[in-house]
Amino acid sequence: MGLFSKSDDYNRIFRRNERVVAAYDLPGVPERTGGKIKMVNGFEWYRYWVFFDNGVQLGSLDGSALLRPHHWERWRSEREEVMAEIETRMEAVVAEQEALQIALAEEAALPAGQSGETEGVAESESTTESESIAEIDSVADPATSDAAAALLSKLPEHLVERSRSARTRLGG
Repeated sequence: MGLFSKSDDYNRIFRRNERVVAAYDLPGVPERTGGKIKMVNGFEWYRYWVFFDNGVQLGSLDGSALLRPHHWERWRSEREEVMAEIETRMEAVVAEQEALQIALAEEAALPAGQSGETEGVAESESTTESESIAEIDSVADPATSDAAAALLSKLPEHLVERSRSARTRLGG
């Protein structure tokens, strides 16, 4: 970075023979291992061939895998901040999931009729289910109405028979 440069070179493209360090562990190269860029490839997506100080040579490295040595500390502190934020978010999600599981367990442990807020939802579902069973019963018994007889005539016989056998099996 020059004395009078206007912008920070944190995201600047690396040049040939420039010294770099590995931003994270690479195959055969631990993080923060120094190296020298030997070749730069690409027009819009730059890739680098780097000879590292431990004797490993890696090609087609993306610029995100490399840092300038004087940026190491800043990058590491930013990475630690991001990891801490991710950890706190994960803890919040885990706590929320645990609270939800506890609430569901408490609701399951309550006797019937004392399930709180979800009682209305369960009642509406059971009402809907009982209404649909009554509707099937009315359709299955053509003597109840002419509309039921008309619907029954449109259904295939094997489905009507399946419904009758299910009703008798369930005691209805």
